[in-house]
Amino acid sequence: MTGIEMSIIQALSKCGGKSRCVSSATVIGEVLAKYCAIGDEKIYSAILNMAKQDDSPILIQAKDKSKENVFELAYRYTEVKLSKFGEKSRFSKI
Repeated sequence: MTGIEMSIIQALSKCGGKSRCVSSATVIGEVLAKYCAIGDEKIYSAILNMAKQDDSPILIQAKDKSKENVFELAYRYTEVKLSKFGEKSRFSKI
């Protein structure tokens, strides 16, 4: 797991993403403010790549629960949440 992925998981955990969906923009802002300032598009790209993995550490969905392809939406229209695998990996990699 890369440093940016760990930062995303930490930020998502702190924003309440363990129990509910959190706006992707909130998570990106948390990562930019507290962990690394590499740019919002790179962070969102990392979120999308993480969501596409088998045993994904995060789950992603459209805010309006539509059937659109989530991977084509801008981050202000998506929400993320830690998966059970993500919660386990959060503690096993530190």
